[in-house]
Amino acid sequence: MAELSATTAPPKTLQEWRDEAYKTIKGVVNSGGHHLLPLLMALGKTYAGGNLPADPEVDHPVTVLTKQIDTREQVRDHALDAGLDPSRIKVLPRFTEDCPTARGDYDNQDVPGVDMEWSELMTVLQNQLVPPSLIHERMGDTMPCQQDGQCSYAAACDFNIEAIDLLIGHPVHANIENYVEERAVLFDENAGGAFEYTVEAPAYTKAINVLLEHHLDIDATSKDDLVRATDAQRERWRDAIFDLGGLVNPEIGYSNQGGRADAPLLALGILCGTPVENGQVTDTNLRRTEVGKTVVLHDEGTKRDDPAIIIRNPPDALASAWSVVAMDGTPTRSIWEGRLGFDLQHHDDFMTAAERKAYIRDILGYNIVQLTPNRTVVATKAKNVSRWVFNAILHEIREKHNRMVPVITSQQAKESIIHSEYVSNKELYFGKVRSRNNLSHETLLAVLGSIHPSDRAIQRLAALDGHAVKSNGKRGIDKSYGDIGDRYYRHLVHHETAQAIFRVAREDDVWGADIYVYSSLIPDWIPREVVDENPRAWSDEIEDTMAVIEENGSATKGLIVNQTGNGERTVDRHLSKLKDLGYIDDVQGFGGYKEWVDDGLADRNPYGIVDLEP
Repeated sequence: MAELSATTAPPKTLQEWRDEAYKTIKGVVNSGGHHLLPLLMALGKTYAGGNLPADPEVDHPVTVLTKQIDTREQVRDHALDAGLDPSRIKVLPRFTEDCPTARGDYDNQDVPGVDMEWSELMTVLQNQLVPPSLIHERMGDTMPCQQDGQCSYAAACDFNIEAIDLLIGHPVHANIENYVEERAVLFDENAGGAFEYTVEAPAYTKAINVLLEHHLDIDATSKDDLVRATDAQRERWRDAIFDLGGLVNPEIGYSNQGGRADAPLLALGILCGTPVENGQVTDTNLRRTEVGKTVVLHDEGTKRDDPAIIIRNPPDALASAWSVVAMDGTPTRSIWEGRLGFDLQHHDDFMTAAERKAYIRDILGYNIVQLTPNRTVVATKAKNVSRWVFNAILHEIREKHNRMVPVITSQQAKESIIHSEYVSNKELYFGKVRSRNNLSHETLLAVLGSIHPSDRAIQRLAALDGHAVKSNGKRGIDKSYGDIGDRYYRHLVHHETAQAIFRVAREDDVWGADIYVYSSLIPDWIPREVVDENPRAWSDEIEDTMAVIEENGSATKGLIVNQTGNGERTVDRHLSKLKDLGYIDDVQGFGGYKEWVDDGLADRNPYGIVDLEP
């Protein structure tokens, strides 16, 4: 990695940081090997993907893989701006748009032996990690799009890779050796679930039963027989599964109702799984099987969680690449390594912790305020959220900034908790924020709450890497899964909050943003100020006090005590608080009595008190 010398001052401007990032990316591309670069937003990951193929100092062709369609277009535009010949650029086709069968053109025709439409079958097979090229190859002219010649999708994939300096596609294309061999492969942001997926119990039970009934000649007729197998049977049946000629077979996926292409892998997961262990922790309900680099995790379920099988299938073809560079703003090294199937050199010294904070605060111009000193605010489900709190926060932000508020929270909260009069966007919510540019031009954002996908989701993610972890049973900010488990906890929870924060002020002509976060589950390296108190709802008693003043225009303390029935000390506290908030003022009334005058009660936050200033 290109490093700053000890005597060189760190970059001070955005362009200097971008230049340093480009030099670092180019350095690891040229050096070969496998790398993980923690590059924050606006550092030029997409720019590098388009410019490296045109750089005379780069010796290998480049493949850029990203889930986002608009990012692929931006990479291509950067390459054209850098002077790369358009004929040397290839954007790979999209299966569901460029294949007539997957697109639904033949949904009016029957699928032999399967009660589903052709487009649905294509989606099912792709979700089982069967590459579209293999679907076309193995299914042949059974697919309607191949009965009168070559499918248009297959034709778009038929090109001379030697003539392509820049290949742009989806992370699943890392499974195609021709697309990565002896090339520099760049992953722009987290590959996410491109290499892993979950199969629920009804689906895998049916698929395994179909496999046993129609495709395997062994003394087992159901999934339960695999569970009860003796050691001798286990070894014999495992060999029979391997003898099928492929653990992912699209012909099984469409030949019988309920069959799946990955049924052999699912059967191995049931048959051969062993409990995950980690020091003092053993989870006998999470059974893990390794088949080469592929991991099959059988979760037998708990009282609260249904059984499932999770398959992680790293792309074997990546081993043929000259270099692999994973670029991610919030990376977790072990998860990247598990999904890609090999160790990565983590260049975590690209920015020190202090430089990260200065970059976010001074160069990006982010003014981040944490609106709670200690609440985690799990907003995954609307029932966990107090309606008044979220709306109180949004009311306060709207009044301060005099505009509607871009909001990121859970989908449930956005749809059923938040009043639409406050919100300026509907498209982003937790679980759907990474690499999204919907709010890139905004300079204001409220991130309300955080997600927590459940203890089991964290345990499953850790178990894929071979670790058994468990919660300490505590709630809120004291919750922990141990040193190893917290790595996965932070990835699923804290990093999602960070990704939400980074959705705004992403355009070059936009600088700075005011960002309010109602959760304490924020990565430590993100600079912010923290308010001293949590939002407080108006009590019935103080509502009564305000009502007396509003109705009369002004009121003495005695009148308030008399009409509300509240004690003098209680009323004193109300009056002091309301004056501090600027809603009332005190004047000398007739007879020398102090009177409390309405000075803006109609403009108060109708839900409660929210501090936006630390």
